[in-house]
Amino acid sequence: MSESLFLDRRYCIEVTPHSNKGDEISILKNNQVVDTTPRLNDFNEAHRTCFDSFDLSHDIIELRNGGKNGVRISLQLINNGISTQLFFGKNADLTSVVIDGNNNKCREDNEVTTGIRIHDGEIIESKCKGWFIYYHMTFDRTYLSIPGPYWRDRDFTPRFCKIFKISNFFRSSC
Repeated sequence: MSESLFLDRRYCIEVTPHSNKGDEISILKNNQVVDTTPRLNDFNEAHRTCFDSFDLSHDIIELRNGGKNGVRISLQLINNGISTQLFFGKNADLTSVVIDGNNNKCREDNEVTTGIRIHDGEIIESKCKGWFIYYHMTFDRTYLSIPGPYWRDRDFTPRFCKIFKISNFFRSSC
């Protein structure tokens, strides 16, 4: 089997830099750093991270800013050779996002976030996306009032959330 066929079967994330080339971006799989993009002017072309073993229904990819200097990027997920563009912003219609350690915002024309979490090919967490994950919990009711979302710069405002069971963990639609 040729190497190109093998590469097409891996799950990859491609990070493409645009303007404001700043700090490096850490790429994590299930909270473990697996790769880091170059920083500043060394980050001048697409950076691809591939996983030899990846379970779409369980594994989570996360991108985190490595400092206070933002980087505008676009993201592509590549699964079995098929590329999917991820979208950002308040209306999820922007092709790029700024990963920054501060000055985060969610607007129709721009999103600036400290990090992005991706599960099953979708953004589940960013400044404009209020999903968050509950591991190994059981619930008797479909709806539950909980504090959240809990993730770095978010508040603890109670919200009325719908809980979805996915595999061995739960996801909330807050």
